[in-house]
Amino acid sequence: MTLQITGGRPPLSLHKARALVAVMALLPGLAVPAALALRPAPALAQEADPAAKLAALGLLVEKLPAGTGAKATHAYQPGKLAEAVPLLKAAGVVTLDLSRTRTADIAALKDLAGLVELDLSQTPVTDLDALRGLATLQKLYLNGSPVEDLEPLKGLTALTELYAAGTPIVSLEPLAGLKSLQRLGVADSQVVSLEPLKGLSGLQRLYVRRTPLADLSPLKGLTGLVQLDVSGSLVASLAPVARMTALQDLFVGGTKVTDLGPIKALPALIHLDLSHLAVTKLDAIKGLTKLTRLTLTGTPVSDLAALKGMTALQSLNLAGTPVAKLEPLSGMTALTRLSLSRTKAVDVAPLKELSALEVLDLSETPVTNLEPIKALPKLQRLYVGGSKVTNRAPVADKSGLVVFPKS
Repeated sequence: MTLQITGGRPPLSLHKARALVAVMALLPGLAVPAALALRPAPALAQEADPAAKLAALGLLVEKLPAGTGAKATHAYQPGKLAEAVPLLKAAGVVTLDLSRTRTADIAALKDLAGLVELDLSQTPVTDLDALRGLATLQKLYLNGSPVEDLEPLKGLTALTELYAAGTPIVSLEPLAGLKSLQRLGVADSQVVSLEPLKGLSGLQRLYVRRTPLADLSPLKGLTGLVQLDVSGSLVASLAPVARMTALQDLFVGGTKVTDLGPIKALPALIHLDLSHLAVTKLDAIKGLTKLTRLTLTGTPVSDLAALKGMTALQSLNLAGTPVAKLEPLSGMTALTRLSLSRTKAVDVAPLKELSALEVLDLSETPVTNLEPIKALPKLQRLYVGGSKVTNRAPVADKSGLVVFPKS
């Protein structure tokens, strides 16, 4: 059933109309216009739809696909949870989003059995005790909250995803028994030890970037990891990752790593970030034929010979390196993005066969001649700001190409 508002406006769904009427009815001195009457129009006082009542409390409900329940999201600052929980249960809510609200007391959630997903990101919540009995909870978001203690979560064995980035959490000990955990994000936290995770063989994705973490040895048995981000941490050795043969994405930029040797044992790697490492040689990665994205930003690497056979590469970032010779890149016909910004590259002739190249950054380089790249068929964006390029004529009439900065 839909509701037609007079004046030629598009129809509102019954659900949205009831929610709107419920909210308007709460505003003192404001009468509900006759045009908002439902056809047929049951008296609002007799309306038993929990979704409409939740709308009046600042929570909008939408059905999830395939009859899996409903999701409730705050439309504005929600009212008391104690009042909302019975309605959430009646509406079949299994996903609840309270992120970015002033909700601090979640005690009432202890009665919301059946909850599968809960988002408390960027709220003032500090106490998770109410979650102890939520045995069906699978996904929990605490990003940017002041939560310090994960102890109430230790019995939530159905939990598969936990995100607590930007929190003051120090210990992961309460997670030691959560065998179903597949994704864990504690970036920008105070976590110093991964020891509690050593038995979580189902863990697939782990994000611990910008933490005071230094030791990866507890992870050496987690051979099912496919994504690991330790960038910006205090990690110095990659030896524990050598057995992670399923690893596809590895981010170690900004760490104390100097030996890339363990990486050569990771044949499944697709994305590798080595930015700002004190490494000069890339021999350890020359056999990674599946690699599609490589970031070397800010490293002292100058010799690209090890990359010569990496024909699957699609994105290569060499910004801020002392690279001058580009010949090893000549066979990278799958490359779509290449950054040479702030390098010593002068001659771009080796790039003329990169038929898939779409984005090329030559900013702040000594490059002067654009003639070699004028025939690149898919080039869409070219950055030359701060370079020695003074003549743009070779690419001036190239269809579909935008040169930055625009002259």
